[in-house]
Amino acid sequence: MRAANRRNRVHGSQRVWPRLVALLDTSRCPLAECGVFFKTSRWPGRALLARTRVFMLKNNPVMKKLVETGEERIGKLAQQLLSNEKFVAAVQTLVSRSLAAKGTLDSALRTALSAANLPSTADLEQLRSKVDDLERLLSSVEGKVDTLLAAKSPKK
Repeated sequence: MRAANRRNRVHGSQRVWPRLVALLDTSRCPLAECGVFFKTSRWPGRALLARTRVFMLKNNPVMKKLVETGEERIGKLAQQLLSNEKFVAAVQTLVSRSLAAKGTLDSALRTALSAANLPSTADLEQLRSKVDDLERLLSSVEGKVDTLLAAKSPKK
């Protein structure tokens, strides 16, 4: 009786997993040829199933034909769109307006940062360049000090 209670406490999907693992054997799984597997987040072998599904989809001749046809049609559509002067003009207008909007946003952000007394990206870059200059100056001073100390120290 206790074993039956323990078995009932196990989630129903956990009792199904051993059977699904057996389905991974493609010789016994009628759906494996089509790449159809059960996808769930509770099963620890779901990554293996996903990889198997992708592998089977890539080797499926029907899927290869669909992909080739889709690539051809998308290529033709892109070619038609790029040969259309109105479309190209609309894309150019869209890009120029988005760059103008970005410039406006950047200036508004700089104003807001300065109002909040916070450094902007340009301020940080200036500070970084100053720190780099100071590091170079310090290393040259260290080199000169080392040469002076080497010259003053008595040679043995």
